[in-house]
Amino acid sequence: MIAVYLHGASGPFLFDDFSNLNALGAHGEVKDWQSLWLYLSQGHSGPTGRPIALLSFLLDDNSWPSTPEGFKYTNILIHALNGCLLFWLQLVLLKQKSLGISERQGFAIALLGSLLWLAHPLFVSTVLYVVQRMALLSATFVLAGLLTHVYFRSFIESRPLLAYGGMTGSLGFWGLLAILSKENGALLPILVLVIETTIFSHTKPLARYWRMICLQLPTLCILAYLLYIPFKNGLHADWPGRGFSPYERLLSESRILWEYLLNLFSFRATGSGLFHDDYTLSTSLLRPITTLVSVIGILLVGVVAFARRGKWPFFSLAVMFFLAGHLIESTTVGLELYFEHRNYLPAVFLFVPLAQLVMKLQSPAKVVATAGISLLTVLLLFYQVDLWKSNVSLAKAWAEEAPGSIRAQRSAAIALTRAGYPGEALKVLDRAHQARPGSHAVLLHKVLLECSLGYDLEAGKANLLEIASTEPFDPRLTTLIETFIGVTKTGACQSLSPEYAQRVLGALMENPVAQTSDGFVHQLYYFSGVISSHQGDAVAASKNFSRAVRIRPRIGTFMKSLSVMASDGHCEVALAFSSDFKESLIDVGDLPPAQKEYYQREHALLISNLTKECVMGQM
Repeated sequence: MIAVYLHGASGPFLFDDFSNLNALGAHGEVKDWQSLWLYLSQGHSGPTGRPIALLSFLLDDNSWPSTPEGFKYTNILIHALNGCLLFWLQLVLLKQKSLGISERQGFAIALLGSLLWLAHPLFVSTVLYVVQRMALLSATFVLAGLLTHVYFRSFIESRPLLAYGGMTGSLGFWGLLAILSKENGALLPILVLVIETTIFSHTKPLARYWRMICLQLPTLCILAYLLYIPFKNGLHADWPGRGFSPYERLLSESRILWEYLLNLFSFRATGSGLFHDDYTLSTSLLRPITTLVSVIGILLVGVVAFARRGKWPFFSLAVMFFLAGHLIESTTVGLELYFEHRNYLPAVFLFVPLAQLVMKLQSPAKVVATAGISLLTVLLLFYQVDLWKSNVSLAKAWAEEAPGSIRAQRSAAIALTRAGYPGEALKVLDRAHQARPGSHAVLLHKVLLECSLGYDLEAGKANLLEIASTEPFDPRLTTLIETFIGVTKTGACQSLSPEYAQRVLGALMENPVAQTSDGFVHQLYYFSGVISSHQGDAVAASKNFSRAVRIRPRIGTFMKSLSVMASDGHCEVALAFSSDFKESLIDVGDLPPAQKEYYQREHALLISNLTKECVMGQM
């Protein structure tokens, strides 16, 4: 399995890799305690900052830019470790005397069950996507927590103090590590409760108060939080920048869970691992009708699994663990609808019932079935890994399989352009524009590419202005807008002037989407300030930068704005801008000590240079 995955380790960094890993070089190399604390403070992927996952990236490099191979090698090793932990856990559970499974049969079931999970092609988009180190590590610590719980549980009758002390410490230690890798590690108590309810349903139960305090209470807290989220801002109100409400997301996830299961049991080997922005929403139980069928199906299977947990313990474990594992990412939290990596942990027991059925066959049918399933899984894995070693082949596969996905089409265009095929990239964007004429991202990308090829842009420019203020868009458009602003500043395309860029930004300001996203508006004001500063209008630049900082009082925006005005020679206006915000953002701002010291030092250096520049300008 490792050898198959190593075949794809030469593949590129992708998407969220850049926004997460650039923290390695945001303040220079990570080479001492101060730079380490600065690096860890840059975590933005979740509420905790995920510092354990960030620390793990230092195993591969301590600066940025970097090369992806080392990061992918580490991901592969962690996945292999998870496979070993899973085999061990399944083996220990299958050895429970109350199940009546022989040691030899339990070994064979655990080996096949863990192999099918370990080599499943669906998880290539988790293992070879560097930033999913977070999901990999969270699963590592959850599996370790489950193993440790089962180990200490074995001492309940002979050494109860050791048993309960060990189980309590296990939940705290491994749970904390899991949460600090990715927040769904908080599910550890619920997953332990699932194992207790299924595999240990016929053994001596845990002490009532320990079970209540350590397992049931955390479960109720998580369920209460998940119930609170959709009603916080309105069950039917769209999340900013998502295009769907909590109600629509919950309904849609019922269908998505069945699609996950279909992909898992069909051992799907296609390439669309990251792009599902074209997924059809469920707007009610009857639209589409498969929503109602999916909801009823989930309820029915869940009830059956719980009711038959004594007779079919591993079927019940597989179903209940899968559903519990999706509680955070596939219910009411305002995440995107669909990602394959969400199945990485929930699916760990799914193939045990299948392995049990195979082991009940008579030889030689059992040997043939085992070898056939294992070989087919590895071959499908190799096919998928082979796609991931090439940016172009991967992006083209995604574009073909998700023709309605804006991200898939743009990803293909970017890959083709970087590979030296801009004409082919433009064809992809032309088709995407015809299919989605109201897409800001596709049209802006198309205009920028046409600009680089020397095409006439007048029709595209007029069209962009037309849709900028009216058509809905994803607020994450800001990365593309930043590229657009850079082109207008440098004069790389004479047809795209700073004046035109300001008109586009003004139109975007009027868009209804902008009214629901402070983060997007703050970026627009910042970009307007960049253009005004470049054009020599220091007063307008300062006003726009001030609006951006007041909407989102962030030290990064403040320092970038100050640097832009300094580089454009607006020393006096920059000094005045600095005096307006420096105290609140740096001196008394809520920053970690290392970060505050860093920004105070960087700000002092910048102000010193600005002051000298002002003095020189007056001479």
